[in-house]
Amino acid sequence: MNEVKRVLQSSRLLPPGIATAVYFTLLLFLVRFVDVFYLRSDEWFGEQVVTKVAGIICILLYLWFHRLPLRSIGLNRFRLQEALFWGTAIILLALAAGYFSEWLFLLLVGQGPTFHVNPQGNSLVPDVPVYGSLGFAAILLAGNVVNSLMEEGFFRGFLLFQLEGRVSVRVAVLVQAVLFGLWHLFWPVRDFLTGQTDLLTCVVTCLVYGSISTVIGIAWGLLYCRTRNLWSVIVAHTLNNSVLNVLHITAIDGPPGTIGIRTTVIVIVFLVSTLLLVRFGKKDSEPNVRGASFR
Repeated sequence: MNEVKRVLQSSRLLPPGIATAVYFTLLLFLVRFVDVFYLRSDEWFGEQVVTKVAGIICILLYLWFHRLPLRSIGLNRFRLQEALFWGTAIILLALAAGYFSEWLFLLLVGQGPTFHVNPQGNSLVPDVPVYGSLGFAAILLAGNVVNSLMEEGFFRGFLLFQLEGRVSVRVAVLVQAVLFGLWHLFWPVRDFLTGQTDLLTCVVTCLVYGSISTVIGIAWGLLYCRTRNLWSVIVAHTLNNSVLNVLHITAIDGPPGTIGIRTTVIVIVFLVSTLLLVRFGKKDSEPNVRGASFR
């Protein structure tokens, strides 16, 4: 194995770490492309199983090949309770603010908003929800857990581990966030190619969805760097997706189409709360990922 490592290192065109990040990113984006446009595993179980499982396997193989422990990508017990608290508290605050903002807007325009609980898969196409039973809710929850483990393990854990110490933490956080935004553009493109949306809708959705995903990627990246524990962002990611899957707002005329208000407020509140935690949170002498600091 050591000989294989030496051969790989001698043939690299990019610095170690940067090269690994680039190759793994290209590999997973290729897997996602095949999954979204050809395999469509999200139509099997309501979640992109192939992509998520492949991502987790790639990360585990990398750790095994380099004989690295899980804690090297943030899966550790360092201040675990504190990490879980901040991840849970900030996302619940953001969700509460988002739902309240949407409800208040609908109330002010006379739409008589009401809350209801019903498991529903995410869809970027207006008026095309995916509803289900209690069993479907369990599948959604399991899918959200796997999704969070893979996306946080790769974007916040693996990528930041590879980039930090080689570029500034700010650059590392921004790079993984931009990639996280691009990661979510496959859906609106597929909706356009399958005739569910027109070109203008596709472009607008890509811009909005990509921007929102990038901003939340920055927030989750900062939260991970601040807590130095991947569980903080895993729990935040899982709670966010799960609540959005089961708690909905309806108006007098049916689905109001105002989820954009909710989503925007959620992202802004989460980002601002995380920035406040970074700025005023408890400081200590422990290093951040790879010993870097974003202060």
